[in-house]
Amino acid sequence: MIQWKKAFLLVLFIFYCLPASYALSKPRPHPIVIGAIYNLTGPQSILDIYSSRGAMLAVHEINAAGGILGSPLELDLRDGKTDTQVIKEEAESFAYKKAVIAVIGLSNANMALAAIPPLASNHKLFITSGATSPKLPDIAPGWVFLASFPDDEQAYTAAAFAIRRLKATHALLITQSDNPFVQALSQFFEESYRKLGGEIIAYGQYSANSPDIAAELSVLKKQGIAPDIIYLAAGPRTSLKIIMQLRNAGFNQPIMACDSLDSSGLEQLPKNLPGTLYFTSHAFINKANPDPQVQKFIQAYTDAWQQPPDSGFSGLGYDTVRLLAQAISQAKSTDSAQIRKALLQTRNFEGVTGTMNYSNSPIPDKSITVMRFQHGQRSLAVQY
Repeated sequence: MIQWKKAFLLVLFIFYCLPASYALSKPRPHPIVIGAIYNLTGPQSILDIYSSRGAMLAVHEINAAGGILGSPLELDLRDGKTDTQVIKEEAESFAYKKAVIAVIGLSNANMALAAIPPLASNHKLFITSGATSPKLPDIAPGWVFLASFPDDEQAYTAAAFAIRRLKATHALLITQSDNPFVQALSQFFEESYRKLGGEIIAYGQYSANSPDIAAELSVLKKQGIAPDIIYLAAGPRTSLKIIMQLRNAGFNQPIMACDSLDSSGLEQLPKNLPGTLYFTSHAFINKANPDPQVQKFIQAYTDAWQQPPDSGFSGLGYDTVRLLAQAISQAKSTDSAQIRKALLQTRNFEGVTGTMNYSNSPIPDKSITVMRFQHGQRSLAVQY
C-alpha cells in the first residue's frame, strides 16, 4: 500500500511540474525565410540548377555555423519552369507570404522581369543572382539588386579584351534579335568596341525560334568578309547552334561571347572544333584556380551534390545567399528597409565570384573573368 502511494505521488509530481519545466525551456526560434525562384526545368535550367544548388549549399553552411540572429535560415525554393507566367505566379505567392523577407534567384533578365513587379508592389526585396541587365533595378528602384556584374561592363570587358589582348580590330557582330536584353548587350559591345578603336564590318541576326544563319553566313563568306573576331550576343539556348554554323561556314576566327556560354552544354561541342572560344564569366570555378576560397567551395559543392560545380553560376547562387545573410546580420533585423540599407553599405564582400562593393548602388562593382575554351577544355584567359 505504501509503495502504491509513493508511485501515485511521483506521478502527481511529474504531472504538475512538467508545465513549469516547459515554460522555463527556451522557445525554438522561427526560421528566417528567403524565397528563391530558379528554373529547375526547361532551357534555362542549364544555368539555374547549378545556381540553386550553390544557394542551398550556402544555407546549409550558414545553419551549421549557428544561423542568423539566433535563427536558422530557410530557403523556400520554387521552380519557374522557364515560363514567365509560372515565375510571375511564384513571385506573387512570395509577395503575399509574410514569413518571406526577401527573394533571390533567376539567371536571365527576361525571367527576372516577370518576377519584379509583384514583389516590388508588396515591398519584397529581390536580388537576382545571375541576371546581368543594368536596367532591371530601374523597374522598381530600391527593391531590386544585382549580385552579378552588369551587361554594359561585361560588354566593355569583351571589347577591351578583343582589341588589347587579341589585337582584333575588325568584328562580325551576331545578335539574337528577339530578345531586348540581348540586343542591349549587343549595343553595349558595339559602343565599347568603337570607342576603343574597333570597327564592326558586318552584322548577323537570328531569332530564338529560328536559330539559322547558315545562308546569311554563306553570303558574307562570298563577299570576302574576314573579321578578326566574332562577337556573339545570344542566350544559352541558341549559342552552341550558332557557333557550329559559324565553324561549318568556315569562320574559324576567335568567337567572343557573354556569360550565357558558361554552362555544362559547352562540353557538348566537338573537341576538334577549329578556332578558340572566349566568353566573359562570373568566376573561374575550376580546380586549376589556386584561390583557396574557390577550392573550398568546389570541395563543399562536390561533397554536397556528388559532382563538381560546372560554371560560375553555381558560385553566384552561393554568394547571393551569403551576401543577403551578411546584410541581415549587419542590419540586426529582418526589416526590408534595414536590409536594403545594409546592402547599399556593403564594402569588400569576399565572394567566390569576386569581391563585391555596392557603394550606394543596387549594382555591384566586381571583377569580370574572361574564359578560354579550346579542344574541349576551359582555362582562364584573364581576370579584370
